Amino acid sequence: METSSEPSAEETGRADGAGRRVATPRVAAVAVACGLAIVAIAAYAFLDRPATAEAALHAGHYWTASKMLSARAEEGDARAQNALANLYYLGLGVEQDQKLASKWYLAAALQSNSNAQINLARQYSLGQGLPRDALRAYAWLVQARGNQNEFAEVHMKLLASGSQLTPNQMQRAKALYPKLEDLRPKDEQGGND
Repeated sequence: METSSEPSAEETGRADGAGRRVATPRVAAVAVACGLAIVAIAAYAFLDRPATAEAALHAGHYWTASKMLSARAEEGDARAQNALANLYYLGLGVEQDQKLASKWYLAAALQSNSNAQINLARQYSLGQGLPRDALRAYAWLVQARGNQNEFAEVHMKLLASGSQLTPNQMQRAKALYPKLEDLRPKDEQGGND
């Protein structure tokens, strides 16, 4: 049995009259297949890139989603602001930052985005990124309920049942913050909160 470390002519091609190697059909087919595989991988990577922030979120491409959402959030899109705040709140695709989450939740909440209002209420309730303030938390939930968010009532009951608020405090929250504009932090109105 002969063993050779040299590839055969059929494996590498054959020599032409000048001594140069010429690819055989087998070698050419392998080269074409490799080229097609490279093109397919590149195309898949391009096609797999989500076209929208929503698609990126659903696909788990949080960094890509954060970049797409940032542009829309800066333009004032309340849904994008809330979604971007969620990424900062959870630390998905971005560094976790409760204060930055609060900033974006507030921007969306002031545009009557009820999901952002509930998220902002949670932050006030827990003291995450904002000072703990059960009255403001409850007032934000009242706003969300007024915007037809069915989950606001559930959160209101949780806040009340968690002994954070008495019925008198709930009434006080409604009196202090009767309108959405009353919930804007005073430092944004020229005072300090």
